[in-house]
Amino acid sequence: MCAVSNVSAQHQVRPINTVTPGWMRAPGENPCAFGLEVAMDELAYALDIDPLELCLRNWADKDYQLDLPWSSRRLK
Repeated sequence: MCAVSNVSAQHQVRPINTVTPGWMRAPGENPCAFGLEVAMDELAYALDIDPLELCLRNWADKDYQLDLPWSSRRLK
């Protein structure tokens, strides 16, 4: 999740039959994240900055909807 003021997102945990991810960027990464990662890479390319720099510039240090800190965000 990124710190973007004009975006609202929700998520829920649901038991589903999923495939095992393989070549994604992190262990246990959801295969559905592939499209978002590609879009972020393309945006970084268009802005002529490193994709990790784009991620760090939009880093969300807390859940802005609940105004609570994340319990396990350690990417930085």
